[in-house]
Amino acid sequence: YEGIPQKGMRLGKADAPATLVEIADLQCPFCAMYSTQALPTIVQDYVRTGKIAYELRIRSFLGRDSVRAAGAAAEAANQNLMFQFTDLFYRNQGPENSGYADADFMREIAGQVDGLDVEAVVAAADDPLSYPAVERNERFARKIGSTGTPDFYLRRNGQLTPLSVQGTEPGDYAAALDAAV
Repeated sequence: YEGIPQKGMRLGKADAPATLVEIADLQCPFCAMYSTQALPTIVQDYVRTGKIAYELRIRSFLGRDSVRAAGAAAEAANQNLMFQFTDLFYRNQGPENSGYADADFMREIAGQVDGLDVEAVVAAADDPLSYPAVERNERFARKIGSTGTPDFYLRRNGQLTPLSVQGTEPGDYAAALDAAV
């Protein structure tokens, strides 16, 4: 992510002609697979080049670990380091609803992100509902009819349309983006 503008939930140039919006849950194994396998190609080929910006909206519907993770991600977004935090979270993701996303886990992940205030991230995980972004992302997902994760939409000229991806390989996402933009 080095050298790419990052502000809150947004990665990429503010004047990009379109924005890919991902709705994800940090506990979702499919989200983790996408994040580690396809997202690096999208960031390199589309975000870094200015073709699109990227917006990551973290949901919290899979259980308590999801809620804690959403709070931690909201604080990382406040510090403009959410993409680095979520990348490491996915790479160290534990079994769904196993209680792994505790203070020690958050401290371990946040501690690997240069410049991230670790204790603020841990505090956010302990009190996620005090972060407006957590509830705002849930309302956003419900409003647009998103029922699963990962879910993708393309925003262009203020219009939000679903991005239809056929397959799970990086090239499948690239083909959908090429067709859409």
